[in-house]
Amino acid sequence: MRLRRVLVVGSHLGYVHQMDAGIIGGFRSIGCEVEAFDYRASALAPAWLKRLIPHNLRHRLSPRRFAGVDRVEKQASSRQFDSHVAAFRPELVFALQAERLAPESVQAARRLRAVTINWIGDEPWRYTPPEIVPAYDLWAVIDPTWQEWLAEHGAKRTEHLPVACDPRAHQPVELSEADQRRWASRLCFIGGYSEDRERTLAPVADLGLAIWGPGWDNARIPEIRSCVRESRLLTEKEWKRAYAAADVVLNIHAQGEECLNMRVFEALGMGVCLLSDYRRDIDRVLNGVVASFRTAQEMRQQAQQLLADPARRRELAVSGRGEAIARHTFTHRASQVIEWAESLASAVKR
Repeated sequence: MRLRRVLVVGSHLGYVHQMDAGIIGGFRSIGCEVEAFDYRASALAPAWLKRLIPHNLRHRLSPRRFAGVDRVEKQASSRQFDSHVAAFRPELVFALQAERLAPESVQAARRLRAVTINWIGDEPWRYTPPEIVPAYDLWAVIDPTWQEWLAEHGAKRTEHLPVACDPRAHQPVELSEADQRRWASRLCFIGGYSEDRERTLAPVADLGLAIWGPGWDNARIPEIRSCVRESRLLTEKEWKRAYAAADVVLNIHAQGEECLNMRVFEALGMGVCLLSDYRRDIDRVLNGVVASFRTAQEMRQQAQQLLADPARRRELAVSGRGEAIARHTFTHRASQVIEWAESLASAVKR
């Protein structure tokens, strides 16, 4: 059998090229009819009212900060999801985290003969309510080490599904002379501040490091403070230019023992030279096309070697993009999900 009707349950759908927008495009590229349900959208306040609230106040005024209101909103959101499922009658409900959906709503979708799969990109013990775990037919995780926790909490089946690149969004960028002057760097790191990241980056602070990201005005190491270009969140257009203008893009994972974060696939899709802290998926998933390090000494050595060798940088950029486009797009991920869903639909009598 071939499943075609897919309901993607994600957050801020259509606004960012991350897992949600990428996987929607992936399903559509293989011929699926896709609808989206934003599980984080306020079920009580209309969209026009939310737009009147200044962006910097939205979190402080969010109903999720008030337990009673949050509970009512979760219930309302689940009812809206139930109505969406009843109207669309999906053959597959594909959730991205969706921790706010009630288990009863997921089970109701299964009774309507939908296969239910949840793909999570964060540690489940931090963000996934244990009571929702048994409700899904399958849990897909970006880090294989998370499968044990899910199994312990009643997961029927778990699979490893890394994130991916979106070729529509992640592709080489042509830079103007003004762009080159504005964004050029030898080593580029883009990401939010943390003390761990500050310590990790310290050994390469003198190698032409440039840092962009929120919170870096809190850096304490003088050498790192001098590397901070702007302590703010860059727009998608801006970070792409910063990547394209860098000789080497640095990646430091914030979570996961073995998985690759979105930054890896974005950089590979854009065809830039990437140097990342080591994760097992660099070898297991990407066939070693990413330069990596395990220690501060290795990081410095790798950075120095790459900066001194333009040919090696080009080789890594070309091979990395080739690997990403050939095997690691959201179309590839969507095809794998449909294969699992069809297997489940055939095996389980609903």
